[in-house]
Amino acid sequence: MNSFQRFIILLSFLLGHCIFFASAQHFNPKPFQRQVQRVVEKVSPACVKISRYDSTGQKRFGGFSGVAISADGFVLTAAHATITGESYLIEFPDGKQYRGTALARIPVVDAAMIKIDSAGSQLPYCEMGWSYNLKVNQPCLSIAYPGSLSEIKSPVVRLGYITRLITPEGKMQTSCLMEPGDSGGPVFDLYGRVIGLHSKIERSLAVNLENPIDNYRKYWELLKEQKDYPKDFFPDPEKPGTDLRRQIRQEPELTQLPITFAALIKAHRNTSVGISSKMGSVNFSAWGSVISLKNNSKARYVLSKSSIVAEHPVLITSGLKNLPAVVIKRDPENDLVLLKAEGLEESIVLDNSKPNVFSKKDEGTFLISPSYMDTVRIGILGNDSAEVEVLSSPSLGVICEDQDSSIVKITGFRTSVFEKYGLKVNDVIDSLNGEQITSTRQLNFNGAAMKPGEEVVIGIKRANERLNIHGLVERAPKTMNKHLADEFEGGMSLRSEGFNHVFIQDAMVRPEECGGPVFDLNGNFRGINIARLSRTSNLALPADVLGAFVLNALEGQSHLTINRNKI
Repeated sequence: MNSFQRFIILLSFLLGHCIFFASAQHFNPKPFQRQVQRVVEKVSPACVKISRYDSTGQKRFGGFSGVAISADGFVLTAAHATITGESYLIEFPDGKQYRGTALARIPVVDAAMIKIDSAGSQLPYCEMGWSYNLKVNQPCLSIAYPGSLSEIKSPVVRLGYITRLITPEGKMQTSCLMEPGDSGGPVFDLYGRVIGLHSKIERSLAVNLENPIDNYRKYWELLKEQKDYPKDFFPDPEKPGTDLRRQIRQEPELTQLPITFAALIKAHRNTSVGISSKMGSVNFSAWGSVISLKNNSKARYVLSKSSIVAEHPVLITSGLKNLPAVVIKRDPENDLVLLKAEGLEESIVLDNSKPNVFSKKDEGTFLISPSYMDTVRIGILGNDSAEVEVLSSPSLGVICEDQDSSIVKITGFRTSVFEKYGLKVNDVIDSLNGEQITSTRQLNFNGAAMKPGEEVVIGIKRANERLNIHGLVERAPKTMNKHLADEFEGGMSLRSEGFNHVFIQDAMVRPEECGGPVFDLNGNFRGINIARLSRTSNLALPADVLGAFVLNALEGQSHLTINRNKI
């Protein structure tokens, strides 16, 4: 097997690319999973979130990551995130907070250090490793605080491997995904030693560049000074030492660990369906999870992501059968929809008496998202429970002007949002979700109260017609602070925020694949993928939330008729 083939296999297995299982494989991933979980438990307490104080010394803004590497408060991070001499708030996962002062920053290697003021000698910390003797395909872990989850209190874990030992600019390349906010976050080997710190990305999801830990070893004494070195300053290296234990430790290589989930995927392929639906002239695609209840296992239902499932959906089974379905109920809070269809054979049995929820000790668990197409997305549990606030501004995408005291006329479109659903220039808007609209100001005010992904009905007058145009509120286009991380392959889900209880994984689930089931290595149903949030994070609703919604939706439902004419 050549290096390119090894790269494709590893990328597929660990970062969730679609894979087709054509042959049996031999590796049992459970011991590897346990090793990952032990490392996460060991090092997470020392992975810190860093925020800068404003001029009053109180309010915090911005945020990036770092790692404590001594009990008396030395913290490693990225030079591009710090300002020498400035004060920072250092937050540990246990909730303890400390004030720290930025010491030296060496831009040429993107290395910086912060010293916690009056830390004593009680802080959790991690061991520094070595980067000079790492190997391509060696597994590694990232633990950091992504900016897309700005309010999260505990860090997010990602699994990857080393893809390049040294780039022309002196970085180490890994497949551990990163985004703004992760800067300065540590990368560990599977013995819990820091081997690099997050530095930068490129557009490709496969390119994540780390500052090798040996740079911190080489310039250790310089970093302890409070000095801002020029961008073109190349300091003389100190002696970083060598890793003597390397001679007695055997690092596993992922090329020797062909992780296989073929049996699990085969067992659950029929619990996933594709969903096709249409809103106006716009086609929607989603994945769905076939479920039943313990007390009525013969009745089949389908759970999916509501904002990408329109009325009158059609289900696509693993046997490529098309089955019409009806919408039973929608849950706007969790962006869920429950469908009913006939002809579904297998299901995931929901048992609300035995809630199957994650805890912190489960972080690092392999998660598998099979589909009706015999493909799979694979990731690990990065955070067991998170709340994701609504940060994006909504947009109807229309430019309007008041014609008189009661007429609001469309004069153009900022985006193609509602133009694609059927709105046209010169249409007169007279209602929004049934409420009369008499001014552009009122239209903008009502629109601003909505969430991206929310369905809206715009009532219009066109010539002698009166029409209701159905569409989804879009996310307002970003005009400032754009980042390369916003341009990742597949993009984020239209509704990716406003969830009160989700778990986070690093599988590369595309927006149209949301709604599909998530299992662990033991075949336990853990939830459904509900949103691709960012370059690094995919959100999933846990099984207990789904069970509560299904029971509520089916209360009082005794019979449902499926209209086969609406396909």
